[in-house]
Amino acid sequence: IYPGMDQSSPRVGFLFPGQGSPSYKDGGAWLRRFKFLEDLYAYTEQEWHGDGVSTEVAQPVIIASSVAALRVLNRLGITANVGVGHSLGEFTALHWAGSLDESSLLRIARVRGRAMAEVDGPKGAMLSVAANRQAVEQILNGERVVIAGLNSPTQTVLSGEAIEIDAVARRAEARGLRATLLRVSHAFHSSLVASAGTHLYEHLKREEFRPLQRQVCST
Repeated sequence: IYPGMDQSSPRVGFLFPGQGSPSYKDGGAWLRRFKFLEDLYAYTEQEWHGDGVSTEVAQPVIIASSVAALRVLNRLGITANVGVGHSLGEFTALHWAGSLDESSLLRIARVRGRAMAEVDGPKGAMLSVAANRQAVEQILNGERVVIAGLNSPTQTVLSGEAIEIDAVARRAEARGLRATLLRVSHAFHSSLVASAGTHLYEHLKREEFRPLQRQVCST
């Protein structure tokens, strides 16, 4: 609760998370509290096996958690003026805005996760550095890594081969910058997963995307 004198109407934005977010295949607190989510998590338990880090599991499970949250918010009568998706979460934002129905969203997440899981090549990783883009660029020294996300003026995310990411992490910490490896299985938003796009594109051609009924800001 925020005390104040502002008389204008409150504005709410929904930010839908992507990979690296916690994922709970069993529904966690959502399912323990809200019985109307049982069908959603019965589906996840049947469809997805493995740990929550593997991209073929993490992507659909994270999407399912967002769907669960939207169901709860809808029951409470809480909506938003704008939706924003963090990477994978852009699909959830499109669902919230009316472009995709729930089953299509879950189907796309499953296909997207499998497509990325089947990518060949060196092991990838992602690193969050507590610094702005300029500071992060100064610690790079020819490594095959890319800036994958500008999360805020004090958080920049890198993506690339795991061995290269480790080298950058050590250099960042030596310069007093906090560096945290993300809990992900691949180097997302880098060329290491680019080949997954072909398979995903073929699937997306078969999905129906309807006109947006709400505003979405793409990241």
